[in-house]
Amino acid sequence: MFFIFGTKNRQKEISSGNFYCPHCRVQRAYKLMQVGQYFSLYFIPLFRIKDLGQYVVCQHCEQSYKPEVLNMKVPVEQILTARDRLVLSIQKELQEGMPVHMMKRKLISQKMDEPTTEQYVSEALDGKTISCTECGFEYIAGVQRCLNCDRELE
Repeated sequence: MFFIFGTKNRQKEISSGNFYCPHCRVQRAYKLMQVGQYFSLYFIPLFRIKDLGQYVVCQHCEQSYKPEVLNMKVPVEQILTARDRLVLSIQKELQEGMPVHMMKRKLISQKMDEPTTEQYVSEALDGKTISCTECGFEYIAGVQRCLNCDRELE
């Protein structure tokens, strides 16, 4: 009688759900996979000899991660609403030195109505502004130099 035996690795899905994928940088579906080594007879896996571990696979980008990725907290920017993200991006541009009136013009040219523009820019400024004594351009507090006349802001 002739016996063919050996071992074979098998993967099995043990759970699924949604997680924050570090590669995609958004919430995605995942599968938690279990890998085990099985004794096989005539190329048929009969029973598991040992566990080789687990891994998580993103169903979108197909990247694999250690199971600890499921315990990762979602970054704050993922929790923010689209409105909050817009206000933060306005604030960032203002902090990089864009004058307030230019920011308002930019938003209006992108089809945002005037009252909404005023509201978002006001939120981004948080009441903290500084004006150039030379030309009168208004900036968010913390900007060092005037974009118009290159004068140092106080």
